[in-house]
Amino acid sequence: SVADIRAAKAAGETAIVFHFQGADPIEDELDFLNVFHDVGLRVMQLTYNSRNRLGDGCFEPSDAGLSKFGRKVIRRMEDLAMAVDLSHAGARTALEATEAATRPVVITHANARALLDTPRNVSDDLIRAVAASGGAIGVCAAPFFLTRDREATLDMLIDHVVYMADLVGIEHVGLGFDFAEEDEDDYVYFGYDERYIPMPPWQFPVGIASHAEAGNVRAALKARGFTDDEVTGVLGENFLTVFESIWGA
Repeated sequence: SVADIRAAKAAGETAIVFHFQGADPIEDELDFLNVFHDVGLRVMQLTYNSRNRLGDGCFEPSDAGLSKFGRKVIRRMEDLAMAVDLSHAGARTALEATEAATRPVVITHANARALLDTPRNVSDDLIRAVAASGGAIGVCAAPFFLTRDREATLDMLIDHVVYMADLVGIEHVGLGFDFAEEDEDDYVYFGYDERYIPMPPWQFPVGIASHAEAGNVRAALKARGFTDDEVTGVLGENFLTVFESIWGA
């Protein structure tokens, strides 16, 4: 719960929210959602890059959209007060999910496609749809979602915050760094596409290369003119507001 997260923060501890990157663990059984919810699952992506039973992932060229089973999964997730995450979903799949949803939806980690055109980043239409649902988008520090031919930097990440804030309001923007240490075996396992994601090792942005540098974000946002309250929102309060509206107090 959000109360649990706030209690952990007050105690100087780390709160962990269980999250699935894609719905493969539920197979074709809606009731598996109930089982996973009972043991703590609170956020789930519909897809992870490739096609599954729910719809197409972002690297599927057909982008066939949300399936009938995918619509049933969204309804069950909403019944369970579980957050629907559209990260890694195909453009059509994600937009159709926002239309099918009756609660806020989130994109926990992606950037604006208008600033870097790659399938893992999201369109203005999708950003607007997520914001209209009452949801939030977490900007992502993965370097290949920030630049293709230059060294990635913290300022590039803040560019995406500014862009989304101008488009839908800063209250719909958060952080989803997506730091990872992966090797060639991981690359094959996760089905990455070499057209968009290079083979590791990866160099995360200068100024925000790891969680140890997360404190740099506050000053970078302040330098762009955001108020203290707006910065605090991006650093976590915006997502907590969304999660509270989905999970309850």
